[in-house]
Amino acid sequence: MIKIVAKKDKEDIVFLECSGHSGFAESGKDIVCSAVSTLVQNAILSLQKIANIPVKYVIDEAKAFLSIDIKNISNYDAQIIMKSTFLGLQTLQKSYKKYIDIKGD
Repeated sequence: MIKIVAKKDKEDIVFLECSGHSGFAESGKDIVCSAVSTLVQNAILSLQKIANIPVKYVIDEAKAFLSIDIKNISNYDAQIIMKSTFLGLQTLQKSYKKYIDIKGD
């Protein structure tokens, strides 16, 4: 199961962490893992390239771990990206409840 944790400061999402494998399918064919990974990696790139935010992030493919940390950054564009990413993860979780667990929604 993929575990997703979102930490908020009031209404702002300041930290997002995804860990684990979904177990939906074998490696290379797992659409759930692929979708989660794509959403979170796109958020990192969008924060960096579109919003010009110096985002702290960790990607560890061997441990199936991704995190985004934008604590102490108060930026409207950053929140649009983080909230959009979280909405995408929540929507995915509705379709694949057995494979994704979200805390902090």
